[in-house]
Amino acid sequence: MIRTLPVVVAALLAAACAQPAPGVNAHSAFLPLSGPCAPDSSGGVEFTNEAQSLRLTVNATDLKQPVATDGDLGALTVEEVPVGADRVVALFGMVGSVPVWRGVARGVSVVQGAEPTEVDVLMARVADLTCARGGDFDARAFHTATVLDDGRILLAGGARTSVDASGTCGAGCRRLTGTASASLYDPRTGTFQQVAPMQQARLFHVAAKLPDGRVVVAGGTGEALVRTPDAQTTFPVVPTQPVAAVEVFDAESLAFTSGGNDPGGARVFAAAAVSGDGVIVTGGIPAAGTPKHDLSNALDTTTLCGGRPVSCSAGPLMASKRAGHAAFRIEPDGMFVWGGSVESTPVEGVPGYQLELLRDGGSFQLLNVAAMSATRNLFFAASAQYVAFRVLMAGGLQRALDGTFTVAQVDVGGTNSSPVYVYDASYDVAGGIAVGPQDGPQMQLSAPRFLASAAPLPGETRVLIAGGFSDLSFAPSAALELYDQETLTTTSIAVGGQPRTLRQARGGMVAVANGDGAVLLTGGETPDASGRVPLATAEIFADPQLPPGVAP
Repeated sequence: MIRTLPVVVAALLAAACAQPAPGVNAHSAFLPLSGPCAPDSSGGVEFTNEAQSLRLTVNATDLKQPVATDGDLGALTVEEVPVGADRVVALFGMVGSVPVWRGVARGVSVVQGAEPTEVDVLMARVADLTCARGGDFDARAFHTATVLDDGRILLAGGARTSVDASGTCGAGCRRLTGTASASLYDPRTGTFQQVAPMQQARLFHVAAKLPDGRVVVAGGTGEALVRTPDAQTTFPVVPTQPVAAVEVFDAESLAFTSGGNDPGGARVFAAAAVSGDGVIVTGGIPAAGTPKHDLSNALDTTTLCGGRPVSCSAGPLMASKRAGHAAFRIEPDGMFVWGGSVESTPVEGVPGYQLELLRDGGSFQLLNVAAMSATRNLFFAASAQYVAFRVLMAGGLQRALDGTFTVAQVDVGGTNSSPVYVYDASYDVAGGIAVGPQDGPQMQLSAPRFLASAAPLPGETRVLIAGGFSDLSFAPSAALELYDQETLTTTSIAVGGQPRTLRQARGGMVAVANGDGAVLLTGGETPDASGRVPLATAEIFADPQLPPGVAP
């Protein structure tokens, strides 16, 4: 069972004659440090064997300095905490003067005259990987994860099963079957809450949050085959049940409602981002290409969804047909798309593999981005917008003119691995691509891979890059590393001089930051005796740097 420690924060009004305000009871959940995550992961032995004491701090913008206290592994009391909202309660597990465990709870309200507020604080080992307190309600890979306005994370769809299909499509072929299930992960407690399912099972779909907080889910496929590439099927994932239905999740009702059908038809391997007061879904493929499945049937169509209730209409055409690309919004310019272009035909002198921009109420325009080249037109790369005007792309696939795919690689000092690029929209007129430090080596990952996942860390200078597949046979990877803008490098993560990787290899997983210096790494496929199995487990990475507004 989960071990908890009660921590009492006694809050008093600043005025000497005022009545004391009630306290805050914070419950700290400890996570195991070793072994693969299991749906019923629990314990605390590692914490109590390692941490020697606790430190409790209460931070707020209206406090001149944090209110803090130290104590043994038991109840702590902090006095003279003024009444107010948006208090940040942080717990640290200390070894001497060094905090090696950390948990943060934001938005804590200390209210006069009320009962003590119960606060759950999830603790994880700093710079390490620990397990969520429980498993998800369904196994899922190639799913979506969307942060809601209240901080919870919506997990939707994905592949529930991966079974042998060699009798259908040759040796080594597997069939992925989608799920319609959805759940909410609460970063404060480390637990999952099951919600009403989607109306349509899907994987390889997209999800994006509307400005009002609702989430649009579109596209994907109910089933797919993963097979070894050959002359007729150069891209290894063959969608067999493409989905045209659009659905909308409401965080208040905890349910999905229909948004109608995509007017552009079913689309798989699309991308989506906010555009104006709606969400725009871009590109993808309508079905497995015939006679040659090489993504050459990628779409240039887009669909714009918005309003209440949500309805969808055809959006402007992209300048290039794309699948397996990334979409992101940079203010005040508009929505950008990068990668996944299956054509290089110039438009008004600009190659089709370039990034393009959709300004609100306008049309797509190819950008003549400095240092962009055909080899930087990545497919299925990990992407993260870590600064308002900068986007990282890591790993991915490259597509040759004959439609064949290879894992993207660059040669750095005789070592081949997947590249890391950064797009900076503020550079020059159309922006530029950074490949590494001036007069230094080009950035690359520790090992080649695609369909990895990336999440920004606080401070707007670093990105966590995790998992993915190391080759076109879809071998899952456990790789884990940090990109640092200050040095324009990616480095492996180490704790006490020992390198850290994911506790379980995860391909087709999703990494999403919760804003408090923790990243949820959820689902994905991992190897087992039968070949591959989607996971219901999740791992948590705790950033070695303190999140904003938190002091030890």
